[in-house]
Amino acid sequence: MKLHNNILRWVCSCTTAARLAIAAIAVIAIPTACTTDSLPAATETVTSTPSDSLGTIDLTLTAATRATTTHITQEEANNFLVTIYKGSDLVRTATRLADLNTSLPAGYGYRVMAENCTREDAVTANDGWGQKRFAGYSTSFAVKAGQTTAVNVGCSVANAAIEVVFDQSVAEFFTTSYSVTVTDGDRVITFDSTTAGSQQGDVVTDGRTAYFNLDDDGTHQVEYTIHAVGPKTLTRTGTLTLSQAKISRINLNYERSLFDFVITLDEQEMVIDEVVNITDADITTEDGTTDIIATHAPYTADPTDIDTRAVLNPDGLTMSWEDGDAIAVFDATTAKHSFTASTASDGRTRFAGKVTPRSQAFAAIYPYDLAVSGSVSSPTGSEGGGTSADIGAAIAATIPTTQNAVASNIASALNISVAKGQRNIDGSPVAVTFHNIPQLLRFTIPAYAEDKIKSIQLTATTAIAGRVNISLSGDTPSTSIATTESHAITILPPQRVSTFEAGTYYIAAAPVALSGFTLTYTCDGKTYTQTSTTAFGGQSGRIYDLGSIDLVSAPTVSAKHVYADGLLQGTTLNLDGAPIEGRAWSATVTNAAGTVVRTLSGTGDLSSDETDATWPYLPKGSYTVSYTYTNSDGKAITAALPLNVATPTLTLTVDGYTAHTKYEQGDADAANACDRLTFYAPSARFSVADALLKNATYSHSYVRTFNGKSATTNETTNIPAWADYTGVPVSGSLYTFAVTASFAGESVTASKTVRITGLPADFNPPTKATGWSNDKGTTDFESSYVRLGNFSWSQPHRIKNTSWFNIPSGVKLTLDYNIVLHRAAVNTTANVKAGSQEIVTVTNSSYGQDVTNAGTKTITTNAAVTTVTCEGSYGSGDTHTKVYTLNFKYGK
Repeated sequence: MKLHNNILRWVCSCTTAARLAIAAIAVIAIPTACTTDSLPAATETVTSTPSDSLGTIDLTLTAATRATTTHITQEEANNFLVTIYKGSDLVRTATRLADLNTSLPAGYGYRVMAENCTREDAVTANDGWGQKRFAGYSTSFAVKAGQTTAVNVGCSVANAAIEVVFDQSVAEFFTTSYSVTVTDGDRVITFDSTTAGSQQGDVVTDGRTAYFNLDDDGTHQVEYTIHAVGPKTLTRTGTLTLSQAKISRINLNYERSLFDFVITLDEQEMVIDEVVNITDADITTEDGTTDIIATHAPYTADPTDIDTRAVLNPDGLTMSWEDGDAIAVFDATTAKHSFTASTASDGRTRFAGKVTPRSQAFAAIYPYDLAVSGSVSSPTGSEGGGTSADIGAAIAATIPTTQNAVASNIASALNISVAKGQRNIDGSPVAVTFHNIPQLLRFTIPAYAEDKIKSIQLTATTAIAGRVNISLSGDTPSTSIATTESHAITILPPQRVSTFEAGTYYIAAAPVALSGFTLTYTCDGKTYTQTSTTAFGGQSGRIYDLGSIDLVSAPTVSAKHVYADGLLQGTTLNLDGAPIEGRAWSATVTNAAGTVVRTLSGTGDLSSDETDATWPYLPKGSYTVSYTYTNSDGKAITAALPLNVATPTLTLTVDGYTAHTKYEQGDADAANACDRLTFYAPSARFSVADALLKNATYSHSYVRTFNGKSATTNETTNIPAWADYTGVPVSGSLYTFAVTASFAGESVTASKTVRITGLPADFNPPTKATGWSNDKGTTDFESSYVRLGNFSWSQPHRIKNTSWFNIPSGVKLTLDYNIVLHRAAVNTTANVKAGSQEIVTVTNSSYGQDVTNAGTKTITTNAAVTTVTCEGSYGSGDTHTKVYTLNFKYGK
């Protein structure tokens, strides 16, 4: 088939089909008939066929006439099965007489067998009761080229039968049940009150008859069982020998005086009066030869402008046949017949072939190879009658998933088209119109892309190739395709070339509406895609134009946050996949609020890793990238892509220290150089570059909390430092310094814990102002010392501090002290304790002397220390203790 961009001329002519006649069948009496189904020996010598020329046979069925008659109607005779042998070779399988093709190759040694049913049907018909079987063979005969040979087949009854009659006496006595069961191998026939005959007096009412095939000797044995239940139960078994053309009737009555059955057996002839006398000389059979003259509807361009692209010229695409084109023709038998196109002398094209003889309604599909199956229903439910429009037809065809392109055309093998019609009884040609099934999708390869593309794949959201079911219930076809069929079609260059030349090409697709599609072009080492969301298509025989392809991949866009030295510097965009040939492009990026945050442009590859002065950083969220470029046709193409920007990686660390912090770091000297109630150098380190923090586009802040106080600042540095926290109360709990840094909607929090113990604490001397109080006995807080005792016999004399310390267990605590025992008695003592743990004890060993005890003592606390006490043991007369210095600090 050729397809053209002009008006279609697609017609066919035909020749009249040859018709073969079966002559009238006369009734001729013959004395005998065959009794078995084996092929009788030939009575003539079989020689080779003299030529391939054909002759015909004039077939006559005959039968013997007897007193009892069985009438075979003409309709029944037409259903006789005829089998033709040549020697021992089968020439024609069993075929209805009315459908028999009696045209045979010339030759000798032919024989014909005729039967009204097969041996199997003879015992399975009528729900297993069987039927009377007629069968017979002809003598050997010859077929001569161009001549008609008279052939006579004598038929007779070829099987036997059984009937059962119950006398009224059986029914009256065996009121529960009674039956005769006949067993023939696996076959069981039961005669009971509903299937057997009955006799009342001399009146006999017939029941059913069971038929049985015979053995080679013309007889056959069966077993029977009589079983009756009433006041008593009787069972009898026996064997019955059947013979050809005989009905064996078992008669049963019950003799009460004998309490037993009386059984009689009658035989009667099962005979034929006539087979049939076919007098209608016009009854003919034909071989199904058919000629089809076809016209073809052209493909037409879609009138809608698809995606604002140009459409085809109005004349669309037309086609003409070529010699050798083949179509598949289906008739009521669902057989697939091949019809071939040939060109006659007048330039017209005809399709010639054969369908099933005597069939009339048909459906045709081109090309033959893509037809899967077909079925046809006649307008009236049988052959003939009605109009072509009334014919129902269903055809399945395959739209290939891989197609070779043809420049400015499609491959003829893809042009699936269908037609339906009725054969003319007189053998004249049949005129039909073929309708296109696929929709054609046209695309153009521009000059710059010539010899670059190796394959093109069309991918749709619905199935577009594979098995298509076609209905021809009306004047035009309708189609359907399962969603499980292929959603993609691969287009390869024309045969014998490896790449596409510039030009126009077509894709044959199932006629389904497309809500969008993707075209993928494979070149050397690179793949490009074009995607459309325009809805179009859906009509058979329509051409939809996709426009020029462009070696452009739909760009992909991604965002990447940039860091340097651990600091967020900004966000770069990568737009990959680009127009080629140095075409200009531009792109804008907008955030969810519609604000343009980037503007990009360039020539060539659509790719950029630039940042922007106003929006160097893109916060997390959804963006839209709108890009514009000029395609190969010079048309501006605008499209949009979604962009999702991820959350940046932000870190925050905080710092600051107390005296105890330094001690924990192992630096007791530094700890003792600190103020006892100060949190020093609070600061943070945020992983955002100062340039971004100074950019007015973005909001940012630091929120810090410590000791129940909160403050918010907006420093534009990533390492902010704040004033020391002083006067922090001593506490047994840790203090937390926390900072939350926020930038462009992203926040991160960090914290640090510290302890305020009250160390170091210098008391020179201890005073009430420094937290000391008189605990027991006489105590005087002098300007330069504390006097414990003097003029009092009560002891001990003690001061204590309960407000300046909260030192945890395990801390090295050093005491610098200066204690004087004045005019002390022997064994006068003084001590200093941290909680219950003694730090130092001083003792006087002589009488009446001032003893100065000064030095340094270090302990490791074995429990939390919140109270420090100093105690003197004596206070009699002028004896007392003077405490000049008590300095507490971290020990080494």
